[in-house]
Amino acid sequence: MNFLPRNGQWVKVALPAHRRPPEQACCAKDGLYVGIFLRAGRDATGLVQPERVVLVDQKGNNLTADVEGFPVTLCLGLSQVCALVPVTDRQDIPPQRLKGVHPSWQPRP
Repeated sequence: MNFLPRNGQWVKVALPAHRRPPEQACCAKDGLYVGIFLRAGRDATGLVQPERVVLVDQKGNNLTADVEGFPVTLCLGLSQVCALVPVTDRQDIPPQRLKGVHPSWQPRP
């Protein structure tokens, strides 16, 4: 990783060949998966969470899984990705997440 993402920044990740993302994961034009980077910190329950990427679906919603009847956000630790790069083209961000955003806005690298 040769850049330091900001908390909440849109990023793209490459996954190792043996790791398949959920079918509904949003894929950018270049084949990388789109997600949101989150810095390490405490979650709502007080547990310390490491730096991670939350993958999003085609509508821009966080991907979740059902664990014992409860929805759990799917996160990838930085050790689970092969590449982490910033989203620099707004067309890589799910259109639903761009509603209400000025048409000239571009993500910052």
